[in-house]
Amino acid sequence: MSRIAEIVATRDVGQIVIGLPLHMSGRAGPEAERTRAFGEKVKQRTGVSVEYLDERWSSREAERMLDDSGVSRKKQRGRVDPIAASLLLRTWLERRPK
Repeated sequence: MSRIAEIVATRDVGQIVIGLPLHMSGRAGPEAERTRAFGEKVKQRTGVSVEYLDERWSSREAERMLDDSGVSRKKQRGRVDPIAASLLLRTWLERRPK
């Protein structure tokens, strides 16, 4: 939490976006509740607004992108999560009002 607060302060962060792990049915389970609790702690610690974005398909889309790029499944380890995070951020940016 200290590192997040430091990044927010030094980079003049105005909004935090967190992926919300929902079930495929769209139902929020325990993972989503833990994510929301974490987001609330981040908001309280940093004073910055937190927004949640459905992340159900982000990892699968990242895997598909790596597959399409010819990256073997073995070499995909460690690459999926950063790509999925960038896809979430891109989706959030595209949905923002202009």
